[in-house]
Amino acid sequence: NGAPPVIKTGSPACSQYTYGVGLLKFRNLASNNETSVSLGCTAGSPFSLELVTGSYEVRFDNGGGANGPEPESIVNPNFVVSGAASNVVFNVSGVTVSGRVTINGAPPVIKTGSPACSQYTYGVGLLKFRNLASNNETSVSLGCTAGSPFSLELVTGAYEVRFDNGGGANGPEPESIVNPNFVVSGAASNVVFNVSGVTVSGRVTINGAPPVIKTGSPACSQYTYGVGLLKFKNLASNNETSVSLGCTAGSPFSLELVTGAYEVRFDNGGGANGPEPESIVNPNFVVSGAASNVVFNVSGVTVSGRVTINGAPPVIKTGSPACSQYTYGVGLLKFKNLASNNETSVSLGCTAGSPFSLELVTGNYEVRFDNGGGANGPEPESIVNPNFVVSGAASNVAFNVNGIVVSGRLTINGAAPIIKTGSPACSQYTYGVGLLKFKNLGSGFEASVSLGCTAGSPFSLLLVSGRYEVRFDNGGGANGPEPESIIVPVLQL
Repeated sequence: NGAPPVIKTGSPACSQYTYGVGLLKFRNLASNNETSVSLGCTAGSPFSLELVTGSYEVRFDNGGGANGPEPESIVNPNFVVSGAASNVVFNVSGVTVSGRVTINGAPPVIKTGSPACSQYTYGVGLLKFRNLASNNETSVSLGCTAGSPFSLELVTGAYEVRFDNGGGANGPEPESIVNPNFVVSGAASNVVFNVSGVTVSGRVTINGAPPVIKTGSPACSQYTYGVGLLKFKNLASNNETSVSLGCTAGSPFSLELVTGAYEVRFDNGGGANGPEPESIVNPNFVVSGAASNVVFNVSGVTVSGRVTINGAPPVIKTGSPACSQYTYGVGLLKFKNLASNNETSVSLGCTAGSPFSLELVTGNYEVRFDNGGGANGPEPESIVNPNFVVSGAASNVAFNVNGIVVSGRLTINGAAPIIKTGSPACSQYTYGVGLLKFKNLGSGFEASVSLGCTAGSPFSLLLVSGRYEVRFDNGGGANGPEPESIIVPVLQL
């Protein structure tokens, strides 16, 4: 505003580690390349930099170390650099806008319980100001002060103003527009932004009945979303909020929402029965006023069966390493809903016969097998059913995984690798001679096998049929070239 910046000396003080007063950004109008210079915390805010000759758009980005407006703004749209220049002055114009926020016409009710309002989590919330001309944005935290006052310095222009609830007081979710065209033409005080919201409460049912809360091991835990999350996506703004169902009997919920139409989804938290994956329970839930006793029902069916490898039960590993349930055991079955693209999986563990059981939302699924290493079974991850239809409960479902044994040896320039025996010697803990990597050209999934430190560098692995790119990645345990390279562009199995 025509005067030197007033450097902050309080708490927080101006810091050169956070760009100090701010950054001057110079964008070359011919090349679009950009550079910047920090103004630091020096009195008078001097700057000096060396520029390529040409025309530049110059912008000021406030670093917070002095007074000055937000958001980032153009201070010269066409600054011509044709030779050395000194005593250049860029003036940043801004005005102070202050006021308060109300919730449904009244001051926000600051939370004092547990959890209480905290300025470290934006307190009552954030007011966000998006400049409609530049799309640059700034925000101001409302903190935890009674009455929710705010004050900030803005570049003149028109702004979309939004409220983002910080959780420190009553107030609706999700983020919403409180003024679509707030015009800043000069200093303004006593500005009031009102946030309107209504309370929506009710319960969730699973197949028409209250969720059955898990009490065994593992039991339902509120730290892992309990029964699950209800997610509300505003269909106009695409902003989203959610509420945890916790572990309370009957799965009640209550939240404050901005009026509008919402897509409501259920995301299973694992604390009760209920289907996977995340699914839509109401595609167009209209919130026009307060509503209670709302019921969202989640429908699902049980699908169970077993996995076979080349038509036979998986051979569980009992040696060293043995099959371990902590590393997915035999493997994972992954179910991707073809309509929503949401996915869930079930571990096959280390049980003989590799049985599985899970609750799924009805629909069509791509089913994939991801080898866990606890039994025989091919690599890499592969589709075992491209369109598995779930229209009702199903048992004795069998997913068969086909694999082909590929074995052989590696040579370096036509000869067996020369295993290193000095210092450092070949070590199987660092892939030995190296890795052979097999990338399935159809699915993009990849498997690899370590060549270890065995003379002749033999290898053997079970692969899903298909076309593969084969690469060698040198492990340093023998002679051999770097970097990783393709040794067979297409291997047909």
